[in-house]
Amino acid sequence: MDSTPGDFSAIVTSWHDQPHMASHIRKVRNAADVSERHLFLVPLDEVLPARFFTDDFEPPVRPPHGFEEVDALWVWSNYWHRSLVFQDQSWRWLEFPGTPSKTAR
Repeated sequence: MDSTPGDFSAIVTSWHDQPHMASHIRKVRNAADVSERHLFLVPLDEVLPARFFTDDFEPPVRPPHGFEEVDALWVWSNYWHRSLVFQDQSWRWLEFPGTPSKTAR
């Protein structure tokens, strides 16, 4: 676990180089008649480092490289209770609708 980058943005950037990612980005980029382009990622266990199996880490501060053609990047893991979103040049956690806030848990 110590060799895994502590910045989740670096992890997302590494996913950009996965063989299938270019086709997903191309599909979003070429979508016709849309005002925003959103890409939703659900990482497999094999690409999500163990230190990020829970959603108790702070949102990254750096943008993920390689995803500049999308307006928003949504990341969710089946281990998490909320989504991590990169939009408008910043990362933030979004609670699922109807979920009590983390401070109320």
